[in-house]
Amino acid sequence: MTKSIICQILVCSCKKHEKGLVKITVRDIKTEFETRFGVGTSGTWSDRQKLFWNNLNRLGARNINEIPPETTPDIDATVELSAEEAQELRQEMSVL
Repeated sequence: MTKSIICQILVCSCKKHEKGLVKITVRDIKTEFETRFGVGTSGTWSDRQKLFWNNLNRLGARNINEIPPETTPDIDATVELSAEEAQELRQEMSVL
C-alpha cells in the first residue's frame, strides 16, 4: 500500500470518527505515526518523537488491568480514545 493510499484511508477514517461512526484507538494513532516517521526506527526518531511514542505506550496500557496483554494480540487496539484525545494527539504529531 502506498503512503498516499494510507493517508486517504486515514482521512476517511477521521471523517467517520468525527461523525461518531468509528472509534479511534491507540493502535490507529501509532499506525499514523509509523506512516509518517517510520516503523521501528526509534534510532532515527527525534527526542520529541520518542517522547510521543512513549506517551502512546502509556495510553495503550490503560486496559492492562481489565485485559491482560497475553490474552489479546494487540492491547493498543483495545484502548479507544475520545475525539478530543485523538485530535490532541494528531495535533501534537503534526508538529513533531
